Amino acid sequence: MKAVILAGLIFSLGCATAPTQKVTEGAGLDDRLKQKAKTMNVTVHGVLENQVKGAQCSTAISKVNGHWKWADAVVAANMCLRNHDFHSVEKLANQLAVRNTSTPWGPYFFAQVAFINHDLDRALWMVELSLKRAPEFGIIHYLKGQVLWARDDFKMATTEFETAVSLDEGIGPAHLLLGQVYLRDQDYSNATGQFSAALKTLPDNVYALNGKAECELHLNNPDQALEAYVRLTDLDESDGRYLTQIGALYEGPLNNPERAMHAYQKLHDMIKAGKITKNIDLDNDSKIKELQAMLERSRALASTQDKKKQNQAGDK
Repeated sequence: MKAVILAGLIFSLGCATAPTQKVTEGAGLDDRLKQKAKTMNVTVHGVLENQVKGAQCSTAISKVNGHWKWADAVVAANMCLRNHDFHSVEKLANQLAVRNTSTPWGPYFFAQVAFINHDLDRALWMVELSLKRAPEFGIIHYLKGQVLWARDDFKMATTEFETAVSLDEGIGPAHLLLGQVYLRDQDYSNATGQFSAALKTLPDNVYALNGKAECELHLNNPDQALEAYVRLTDLDESDGRYLTQIGALYEGPLNNPERAMHAYQKLHDMIKAGKITKNIDLDNDSKIKELQAMLERSRALASTQDKKKQNQAGDK
């Protein structure tokens, strides 16, 4: 199941943030001009498909057609990519490749479209060309990792994802994918670090939160796991497993049966109200009854002990 989720993430995660590169003062004129051409003052955002909100592709293209600037062309290509207007992406990629031969963005966007069309040989060829021009850009290594993963070259893909985040720690999707890889391999310490890094740029990502919660459980960090599950209940009220996990944490390692009772009771009420529709724990009502009985016994015992203390005090 984890392998299926991981494979799905490879195809649902987009680009990331392009870093800036300083021009070296001591370089020759040609080298400095090439470095300057690589310098990016535009942002290519890493997004999940369901977070795309209709970027204005046509408006951006009009701006490029009115007055060519390669940085504007990169912004337009990214917008069109996010709008799934792949024909426009290829037209812009062609202009970038012809007009700005020292930048990586022409072949980069050709690679993006080829990858989406599952033309993996062309995607790999184009991304390799892009990397020759700008090996210091993490987003290009991230795209290469996606292509390699789709070609079932999982080891090399993971290496590319690791290179991507080492060059640009802001690539949340790459951190997320690495977290899934480490979780699959039961490397919980590295996995939780990657999920935490992913959440810095993707704070509401349910995959990252679920992964982090699972890792923290394995690492015996119930407080951190609890925090993740509480955030998940806010993000998806229809999923009953989060309240079940919260109850289990309070009932077990956090040793707070009253809060566990509250979580299970809330789950019961939300199921009854029709708010929770999936991952319903069929044993939830029996857990409530068991906790009620236990709490009643604890209260009765505490009351008996209090009376005993009062009587002893009175005898003195």
